[in-house]
Amino acid sequence: MRRWPTAPFQNKDNADCYQDEPTNEALTRLDRQHCRDLEALGDYLMKRHGESIAAAGLTGKAWVGEHAFHWTTDFEFQRWEAWVRNQKGEVHERNIVLRIRERIPVRQFILADHYDTAYMYDEYEPKAGGTLARVAALGADDNHSATAALLLAAPILLQLSKEGKLACDIWLVHLTGEEFPSDCLGARNLCQGLVERTLKIVEPGGKCHDLKQGDLQGSVCRRHDRTQQPTRSHVFQIAPGEGKASAWLAYQAHQANETWNRLAREANLESPRKGMGPYVRSIDPKKGACPLPACTGKR
Repeated sequence: MRRWPTAPFQNKDNADCYQDEPTNEALTRLDRQHCRDLEALGDYLMKRHGESIAAAGLTGKAWVGEHAFHWTTDFEFQRWEAWVRNQKGEVHERNIVLRIRERIPVRQFILADHYDTAYMYDEYEPKAGGTLARVAALGADDNHSATAALLLAAPILLQLSKEGKLACDIWLVHLTGEEFPSDCLGARNLCQGLVERTLKIVEPGGKCHDLKQGDLQGSVCRRHDRTQQPTRSHVFQIAPGEGKASAWLAYQAHQANETWNRLAREANLESPRKGMGPYVRSIDPKKGACPLPACTGKR
């Protein structure tokens, strides 16, 4: 019987938990509670950022809070527990936002991840040994590697702010609802708030910040390119906007893209990833084999 390591946050899909027999059986087998951990994880992220703010001596100058909204859809998802609870008003969805202020905030630069996770292919897909169970992945790379990067970046950026070295506001944003069936719910609500100038963030203590001002000059995100050859990895999606500052942002993303793809090609040509594409899990050193049957490369 396959066992997954114990972790404090396991069910992190926005739609946890799907109410069907295969999923309930899988959650029991994997010793997972039948409730989502997204709320607890969001609280943890705010706590970590709050500690970083206090350590930098910037309490009251930098702050962290939640951008809250309800999950509304054109279709019903009655078997997804979180969707049903949203409709009843029992829970809400939220992005977590850390704002590190420039002395004269006239521009904002946003770095974002998503802290929800997808369902596991090999728990769902029968040809990979699955039982049609929709069980959330632990999400080490998709996308908690980015979540960890933002947590590690926060103290560095806070120190730069303290020293007066930031040229613009920095927002570190942990987006919710990237995965199906929410499909970029957090990013869409964040962008809507920015465009309509209605964005509000509430700190854990209840203080509300109105962020309707500002000039967003571009966005950068990492995305998968499923058309690439097995020796290739990922590319960056760039929406540079207009002006010199946006062109500079696009160039930085291009350089990061080139570096990432070069290193990924080198990694996929050597052991232990030799012969594996970007969508194949690395070999489990304890088992000596890829967890996916025949290393098909399917997620």
